[in-house]
Amino acid sequence: MIAKKRVPLVSVIIPNYNHARFLERRIQSVLDQTYQDFEIILLDDASPDESIEILSRFAQDPRVYKTIFNEVNSGSTFKQWNKGISQARGEYIWLAESDDYTDKNLLKSLVQPLDRHPNVGVSYCQSWKVDEYDRICSSMQDWTDDLDKERWSKDFINSGLDECSRYLIQKCIIPNASAVVFRHSIYKKVGGADESFRLSGDWMLWTKMLLVSDIAFTAEPLNFFRTHSNTVRGSCAKSALALQEAFVIVRHILQNVRVPQQIQEDTFDGLMNRWLAGIADYRWSSSTNLNVYRHFGELDQQIHRRITHRLIKSLSKSFRSKVG
Repeated sequence: MIAKKRVPLVSVIIPNYNHARFLERRIQSVLDQTYQDFEIILLDDASPDESIEILSRFAQDPRVYKTIFNEVNSGSTFKQWNKGISQARGEYIWLAESDDYTDKNLLKSLVQPLDRHPNVGVSYCQSWKVDEYDRICSSMQDWTDDLDKERWSKDFINSGLDECSRYLIQKCIIPNASAVVFRHSIYKKVGGADESFRLSGDWMLWTKMLLVSDIAFTAEPLNFFRTHSNTVRGSCAKSALALQEAFVIVRHILQNVRVPQQIQEDTFDGLMNRWLAGIADYRWSSSTNLNVYRHFGELDQQIHRRITHRLIKSLSKSFRSKVG
C-alpha cells in the first residue's frame, strides 16, 4: 500500500499583479526559508507585464502546489486572497504579497507561537520599510509609535479582544499582510476577507480574527515591506473611501467588545479630525460628507452632537476667513 503524502503545515499564498520586477526576489525569499514545511500557491490577476513568464518558471519547483492565472483582472486584492486561500491545504496561512520579500527565518519565528499556543490565531512580526531598490527606509515601528512607543519593541502575546479594544479600534496595527502567519481554521470561522472592502480589508480581517482568537508579536523585523509608486493611496477618492471603511471597522469593534471610554473618545476625535481636515481642503464630495456625518450618528449620539457643534464652528470660521 502506498503511503499518503503528508500535507504541508503552511500554505504560502503569493498573489501578484504587475510586479514582475519584484517577483523573483519575493518567491526566492520564500523558497530560501529555514522552515521548509510549506506549499506555495501562485496567483496572477491578469498582469500586463512579464509576470506570467516568471511565475511559470517558478511553478516547476516541487514546493509549488498550484498556479492560478486569471484571464480577467478581478480588481480586488481581497478577492485574490480568498481565491488563493480557498485552494490551501495547510493549517497555517502566509499571504506573501508579491512586491515584498522576507528574512529566511520569518516562517520559523512566526510558526512557533501558533504551535505553542492553540488560542493564538494571528502571529506577526515587525517589518522594515524598503523602497523599490531594496534600500531600507525605516522600521515600521514608526507606524505604532503614536499608540505606544514601547509596546512594539518586544515580543508579546495578547488577548485578541484586548488588542481590538485598545489598539485595532484606532488603526490597523498590522501594516503589511506579508508579516503575518495565521490559523486557517480561524480565517474560515470569520468568513475570510470581506470583498466589499476596497482598501481596508486587511484591517477588517485582522479585527474579525482577533475577536475570536489571540495575537502573538515578534519584535525582530523579519519582513521587508516595499513602498513604491504603485502602492500610493493618496488620491481624494481613496482617502474618502478609507475614512468610510474605518467607520465600518470601528462600529464592528464597538458592537463586539467593550472599549475603554478614553480610547473611544480618542478614536472618535481621530476620525473627526481626518474628516474636518478633508472639509477644510475641499477634499470630500457632498455625498461623502453626508455619509461620514451619518456614520458618526451610527457610532454614538453624544459624539454626533459634538461633531455637529465642531462642524458648524469649523465651517463658520472658514466662511469668515473667505469673506473677510
